[in-house]
Amino acid sequence: LGARGQAEAYFRKAIALTKKEEDPTKHLSIRKAYVGLGRILLASGRKEESEKMFQKARELEKEEQLEGQRRMAKMNEREAATERKEAGPYLPEGDRENSVAAISEGKARGANESGKDSVSVPGGNPPDNPGAKAEAYLRTVLGSSLNDLATAEALQAKYQQAVVHYREAESWDKEIPGVQRNLGLALFYAGRPAEAVPLLARAVSEEPEDEHARAALGLAYFDMKEFAKCAQTISAISGRAMESPQLGLAWAAALTETGNKKEARALLEKLEIARFDLSGSERIQFGRLWLKLGETGRAEKTFREVLQMNEASAEARLGLGAALLQLGRPAEAVEALKPALAASSENWEAHYELGQAYLKLGNLDEAIGQLREAAALQPEAISVHSELEAAYRRAGRVDEAEKERTLSEALKKAGTKADSAPKNKPN
Repeated sequence: LGARGQAEAYFRKAIALTKKEEDPTKHLSIRKAYVGLGRILLASGRKEESEKMFQKARELEKEEQLEGQRRMAKMNEREAATERKEAGPYLPEGDRENSVAAISEGKARGANESGKDSVSVPGGNPPDNPGAKAEAYLRTVLGSSLNDLATAEALQAKYQQAVVHYREAESWDKEIPGVQRNLGLALFYAGRPAEAVPLLARAVSEEPEDEHARAALGLAYFDMKEFAKCAQTISAISGRAMESPQLGLAWAAALTETGNKKEARALLEKLEIARFDLSGSERIQFGRLWLKLGETGRAEKTFREVLQMNEASAEARLGLGAALLQLGRPAEAVEALKPALAASSENWEAHYELGQAYLKLGNLDEAIGQLREAAALQPEAISVHSELEAAYRRAGRVDEAEKERTLSEALKKAGTKADSAPKNKPN
């Protein structure tokens, strides 16, 4: 805390000193002080003041770019004037090998390579180009400025903006340390996992101990349903995963999806023992995983805990209804599911689960009604049409049952990507 306080004091002093300058372009590098102070303020909870610092940094960054462009324009003018004074004409790159200068340079190189004294040739090796050096320097400055701006935006969770500025930074200077890794992180947090994966995979390959990049890569694989890669990636940071509900649950879910149910079950038990302060949505994920693993009693317990926290949770009611159906308690399932439909009549999963519950209770009219609603809302869900076919057959409505069977077969052949069953339904 002492070091942070000292840093804050130095940043403020530097900013105060430059404010006295009449020329606003003289100290454009003070932008870094604004960024540094903004980070300190944000970390200490002074969000409003930090935003002012970041905004000033953005303004200076734009001014620095303009100043760089002005300087480059002046250098180009000077170079053009110098070239007009010199005798040598401009030759396209493809013609250089046929030019007198190129032949002379070749003779000079041959002389040097054979151990003879070099020959001084008019129009031969040109001196170092100061304009090129200056341009390279300016590219470095502009790249660094944009990289700092993107980092400041990422710290404020402005990930889409950070993505834009990291890419601009890289376009100016591809040698900025860690820019691709940071771009990968920004893309992941911006909800663009497919773009993030190649960058994060490269970062982890180059720096295997980078746990932050590895964690983001594992979660990006999970979002893309690359479950085997997800499990493999997260397993390398198992300690971190045991301290993070998001990572731990993704790992357990990936193991479940890849058929490693024994490992998934053991992992979930360890995560439960860790007693995280879980959110309602994380508890629902726990419940769904217990359902998929066939641990129906644990699933019921978990969903009931969520409903104690939030009685109106439709997701928890769906999970509880599915668990009760598996436990052979359809009447209780109906009572658990009805409030979910009251909250939203367009919840196709609630209609589906209720249809199953009524089917098990022998109430065919209600079952058919609920399943038809589910089919209307989710016409590509194969499981809904299969259950509706079963309900029609039990009701003696053979023609309608055949239509549902034909539709199910057509969807299977088409390889529909729609969920064939609600997410609470076990494998």
